[in-house]
Amino acid sequence: MRATVYVLTAAGLAMVGYGVYSGLRAAAESDAVDQMGHATWAAAGLVFGTVLLVAARRLWMAVPARSQADTPIAGFGRVTAVRDTGITVNGTTRVLEATVQVLAPGVDPFETNVTLRFERDETMVEPGSSLPLTVNRADHTAVSVDPEDVRRWLTRR
Repeated sequence: MRATVYVLTAAGLAMVGYGVYSGLRAAAESDAVDQMGHATWAAAGLVFGTVLLVAARRLWMAVPARSQADTPIAGFGRVTAVRDTGITVNGTTRVLEATVQVLAPGVDPFETNVTLRFERDETMVEPGSSLPLTVNRADHTAVSVDPEDVRRWLTRR
């Protein structure tokens, strides 16, 4: 939505600028027909530019600013237990449930269960290992684990 506001603002400023330019050209012309043409474009540019700027301003005010409460907190989870659920996806992906102790800045440590998916031949998590995760600022019990982050983390170690 903000990109739309930026485009409308740029277009509105361009139109107003063209309107001013056309108004100056109309004043500089000696021929009445040319003056009329430039004056028409000047009026159109100023009116349409103003309309676009007003629309951009209204949209800007309607779009809520992204508050800090919307951004998740990056942290780590220390795996305390792992359980194979026995579920496979497409015959190759194994679904595991891990109990993790969540450690994130500004959040008291707590324990929760997360679901992890690994290919059968990939390195798996084991008790004592750490996993990157995110914690919802509003609800600290809502923890999410990005499988790609976990894969990168485990292969990097």
